[in-house]
Amino acid sequence: MPMNIPKARLAILAKMCQLDRTATKQLLGALQSTVVEDDPDTMAEKISKSVPSIPLSDLKTLLQALYELYSVRDSRQWGVDFFVDELVEGLIESRELPLDSKKGEKKRVRSLFDQLLRINALALVTKADVLQKNNERLFCCVRIISDIRPLFGEEVGAAPDGAVVTHSLKIGFHKGDSLQHEEIYVALDASDLQELGEVVDRAKKKDRVLNDFLMKHAIPRLGN
Repeated sequence: MPMNIPKARLAILAKMCQLDRTATKQLLGALQSTVVEDDPDTMAEKISKSVPSIPLSDLKTLLQALYELYSVRDSRQWGVDFFVDELVEGLIESRELPLDSKKGEKKRVRSLFDQLLRINALALVTKADVLQKNNERLFCCVRIISDIRPLFGEEVGAAPDGAVVTHSLKIGFHKGDSLQHEEIYVALDASDLQELGEVVDRAKKKDRVLNDFLMKHAIPRLGN
């Protein structure tokens, strides 16, 4: 069954299909010979000098789409051959990319995607990203809002009898496959802030220890 490709990605995939032989050779050579970054924009800037036939802005867009293809293939656990077949058929069915099989265009496009999707280092980086984010909720942002709340006595027109300091922990996150943004608020007091800080400091120490372990055993650290 042909892959259902989002309209937002059809144009860029069609543009990828139209890369000439020189651009394709430069792109493949750069991706295969350079240490892969987990961010496509950073990777584009890193290899741009090795791919002079593709403007940097186009290169960033192309790599964003390519990284997404790797992520989709990994999440569906499809082999490269099957994934490429479904992808090409999806492009043809969308009519975004009319291919004349008699002129070997379909074969050329299939060969292009087959080569682009067999870069082991890129497959490993995107697999790490998928694994790291394989949770029901993904952290997006955090903020602590602090304020003073006055306590009034019987005479509300008089000065407050006292006040409490409150803190509200706001956590933003993306939920589910749709990455819908949601937020939660958690009330904190001074002792909670102390405990939260200690937990974060402990997590940082564990992160350093684990990172040192990976370096000691020459295991590349992937993801963030």
